[in-house]
Order: sequence, then C-alpha cells, then structure tokens
Amino acid sequence: MNKIIEKPNIIFTRANPSQKLYIVESLHKLGFMVTVVGDGVNDSPSIKVANTGIAMGSGSDAARDASDIIIGDDDLNNIIIGIEEGRRVFDNFKKAICYVMTSQVS
Repeated sequence: MNKIIEKPNIIFTRANPSQKLYIVESLHKLGFMVTVVGDGVNDSPSIKVANTGIAMGSGSDAARDASDIIIGDDDLNNIIIGIEEGRRVFDNFKKAICYVMTSQVS
C-alpha cells in the first residue's frame, strides 16, 4: 500500500464499506489528511472518520448527518470552487492581520 500512497492525489472508487473504512484509517495512521465523499448509508462510517466528510444533498440522512460539508446541488466541481474561495479568504485574512499588527505597533 505504501507504493500507492507515494503518488499525490490518489482517488479510490468502487470500494465496499469495510474497504472504505480501512483505507481511511490506514491513511490516518500514515499521517495523511483524508476527505471522503459519499451519499449513502454505507458511506457514513468512513465519512465520519475522515478529516473532512462531504455528503451529497440528495444523499441519505445518515450520510448528511455524518458529514462536515453538504453539497446542495450534487456538483463535485463546487468542492474545488469552495476550496479555492476558502484559500483566498484565508490569505486575505492573514494580510489583514499583518496590516493591523504593523499599523498598531508603530
């Protein structure tokens, strides 16, 4: 499994619930951050254990309850847009803090 993990941005598909949970727990033991996207009851355990759990809005109640993020329109491209926007907000926040700190020190 270590040879697979050495490649960045690995995506696992078509895994049964026990395999999903095993993959997430194994990656945690190796020190990786893990995101799980799912929409069914069988995805709930791995969504809950992952660092970030993402559920589809049309998915089961169990998956939505276990997740950190719910995508309302079921479009996975919104994840990328959200990450980019979040990084931009974080960068702007850091710049604002630096500005306030330097202006108040003098």
